[in-house]
Amino acid sequence: MCAPVGQAISTVAKNRFKSPDTILMHPSTWFWIASSLDGSNRPLVMPEGVASFNTMSILDPNAAEGLARSLIGLPVVLDANIGTTYGAGANQAPILV
Repeated sequence: MCAPVGQAISTVAKNRFKSPDTILMHPSTWFWIASSLDGSNRPLVMPEGVASFNTMSILDPNAAEGLARSLIGLPVVLDANIGTTYGAGANQAPILV
C-alpha cells in the first residue's frame, strides 16, 4: 500500500518541482491502511504512543474527519465526501496527493 502513495508523491514532486503537502482520502481507506500488516505481521500504522522502528504512520483512533496524523511524512486529511464507488467493481476510493 505504501508504494503507490510514494509513487504519487514522487509524481507530484517531479511534475510540479515542489513536494506535495497533504494526502486526502476517505475515512474507510485510512482505516483499511491502519489495519494492514507488513510481511512479518507487524502493523504498518501504530497506535499513538507505541514506538516501532518501521512505523509508516501513527494512528489517531478518534479521527473520522479532518486531520488523521500522517503517512510517509505528509499529513493525512480524511473526508467522507470522497466517492468510494470507483473502479470496475465499484468498490474503490481515490487517494489524492
